[in-house]
Amino acid sequence: MEKRKLNFSLIEIFILFSYFICWVSISTSLYDISNFYLKENLSSKEIVNFLRQLFNIIIFPILLIIILKEFKHIVFKNELLFIFAFIYFFLQIPGLILTNNSLMNIGYIISSFNILFIFILANIFFNQKKYLNFIYITLFMLLLITVLNYKTIVNFFTNSDSSVMYSFFYSSETFFGKESPRSTGSSRTFLIIFIISNLIFYEFFKKSNFIKIIFYILISTIILLFQSRTTTTLLVVYIFANYYYEQNFSIKGLFKYTIIYFIMPIIFLYSVLVIKQFFHNKDFSLFNNKNKNISKSLIQITDDFKRPIDPNTYSSGRVNDWKSLLLKINNSVLHEIFITYWFSAP
Repeated sequence: MEKRKLNFSLIEIFILFSYFICWVSISTSLYDISNFYLKENLSSKEIVNFLRQLFNIIIFPILLIIILKEFKHIVFKNELLFIFAFIYFFLQIPGLILTNNSLMNIGYIISSFNILFIFILANIFFNQKKYLNFIYITLFMLLLITVLNYKTIVNFFTNSDSSVMYSFFYSSETFFGKESPRSTGSSRTFLIIFIISNLIFYEFFKKSNFIKIIFYILISTIILLFQSRTTTTLLVVYIFANYYYEQNFSIKGLFKYTIIYFIMPIIFLYSVLVIKQFFHNKDFSLFNNKNKNISKSLIQITDDFKRPIDPNTYSSGRVNDWKSLLLKINNSVLHEIFITYWFSAP
C-alpha cells in the first residue's frame, strides 16, 4: 500500500521555518543587532549572530499578522496554556520600562511570543502527522547543540578534575562566541533527546532492545555526570512511567528493570570515574582524608560567583555550602532571637 504524501501549504511551511528560526536564534539577542551597526570591524561570528537574531525579529510581525487573520479559528478553550503564557510574557514589558532593565531585553519577549504564535497556528493548520515535524526539528536541533557542545564531554576526559561537566562555564567558539549550555541545560538536552528518540524510534527499539538499553545507559550516565538534581529526578520519573506503560507488573520483571535502569547506570558512572582517575594517575577515593582536608580548605565562593570545586572528588560542593550555611544560621543574631522568643513565648 502506497504511503500518502504530506502536502504542506505555504503557511505551514512558513510555520515550520519559523520554528527552525527560533531554535537557530538561541543565545542571541538584540545586542547582536546593535553591535552590527555600532562596530566597524565585524568578525564572521558577529555577522552570523546578527543574522540569527535578525530572522527571529523579522518573523514576529508576520506571525502576528497570520494570528490576527486566523483569530476566529482559534479554539481558546484548547489554548489556555499558551494564553496564560502570553499574558505572563506580555506583563514583562512594563518591567523593562519601569525598572533598570534594558529595553534591549524585549528581544527575549519577542522570541517567546514567536514560539507561542507558532504553536497556536500549528493547532489550526497541522494534523497529527504533520505535527511530528516539530518533534523532528526539535530532535535535530538538540543533537546539533550537543555536537557543538562537544568540548564539555571532551574536557571531562582530558582534564584530571572529576567535576568538569558540572563546572564547565567556558564559552566555545563552536557557539559563535556565545557561552555554551551549562550543566543543567546540557543534562536536560540529553534527557529530551532520549525521550524523543524513544517516541520516534519506538518500533526500532522494540525490536532492538539491547541497543535501547545501551543508548539509555550512555544517556543516563552523562546526565548523572552533569549532576543536575532536577534532570535526574525527571529521568527517574520517566523510567517509572515507562515501566508502567511498557511492562506487565511482576516481581521478576521489576527486579530486572531495576537492575538495568537504576543499578547499571550507577555502576557505569563509577566505572567511568575510576578509569578516568586511573589514566590521570589520581587516587580515586571519595572518603580519604586528603580529599576531606582539601574540601574544608576551599574558599566559600569565587569572585565570579561560581562555587569552588574540589578537583579530587566527584562532588559539586553543595553539601559543604549547606553545612556552612547552617553553621552561620546557628551563630547568627536572628537565631538567638528566634530561640529566645520560642522558649519565652506564653
